[in-house]
Amino acid sequence: MRLIDSHVHFWNPDHLRYDWLDGIDTLNRSFLPADYKVANGEHIVEGIVFVEAGANNPLEEVQWVETLDAPIKAIVANATLEIEDGREALLEAYAARSLVKGIRRNYQDEAAGFAEQTSFIEGIRSLKNYDLSFDICIKSHQLDETIELVRKLPDVQF
Repeated sequence: MRLIDSHVHFWNPDHLRYDWLDGIDTLNRSFLPADYKVANGEHIVEGIVFVEAGANNPLEEVQWVETLDAPIKAIVANATLEIEDGREALLEAYAARSLVKGIRRNYQDEAAGFAEQTSFIEGIRSLKNYDLSFDICIKSHQLDETIELVRKLPDVQF
């Protein structure tokens, strides 16, 4: 059977900073392709979609992931789309990288109404200009506002 793993995180706190690892001793170490292979055991994964792992420098994270010895077929990168300053330059940099196929702005821990911000909506709207999708990462209480967000942006792939 051919397997494609559609959601994989790699991280290396010796190379990049990941604030979310602070205080989580069991995870605050590198998780690299060799670790992934051990975790998979005898299963052979022919392709991986790397999903951003929350590095403090998302473009550097993409550049690092591109160097890994793993069958990465696509990357879903991180972008704080609600911040207009530098947004277009970052999306242009991502669009120039053939493996970057989408953006994830993990807003599951943001306050209610986050998805209703004009700057966030415009940031997501701009993804269509770069042929990038948007990965939704929310909690159940954010479902209604996220459904409305998707309705407002019919030209964006979610």
